Amino acid sequence: KAMPAWRPGYHEGKAVDVQFTIPFSFKLTAETTSPVPDVHSNPYMVVEEMPRFPGCENSGLDGEALKRCVFEKLTQFVQDHMKYPEAAKKAGIEGRGVVQFVVRADGQLTDAKVVRSIGYGTDQVLIDIFKAMQEMPERWRPGYQGGKAVDVTFTLPVTFKLPGE
Repeated sequence: KAMPAWRPGYHEGKAVDVQFTIPFSFKLTAETTSPVPDVHSNPYMVVEEMPRFPGCENSGLDGEALKRCVFEKLTQFVQDHMKYPEAAKKAGIEGRGVVQFVVRADGQLTDAKVVRSIGYGTDQVLIDIFKAMQEMPERWRPGYQGGKAVDVTFTLPVTFKLPGE
């Protein structure tokens, strides 16, 4: 807002709107005395190391193999705890519901909310899966930013598909 008026872009002699990006770099110095924000009030969406479902930490895997292991464990957990709602079965409802929650810096799970609903009782199934994850004996591995464990919002899509014939 503090910038003076800019000269517009021109195309074929006419003034046109032009999208312009200005990169900014921020660097903390020893003199910086700004208070540290409360991470619990504003969790990260993306971090250098995203949170991970437990079960593969002692596998000796890394890289893509570790990602695959975590994906398989999480998928199996969701399948084991999925109870297709009768209302959805009767109505022939299929689709993808999405639950979002926060993985805290200590690995605890909080603040679940359904961000994409297909209805017919599927929202409760998403919340029940979240609650089952909260009750697991092993905690999630938290996300890391700058080498420090931080709160991260995690988005979990769950596909509801009726069994085929």
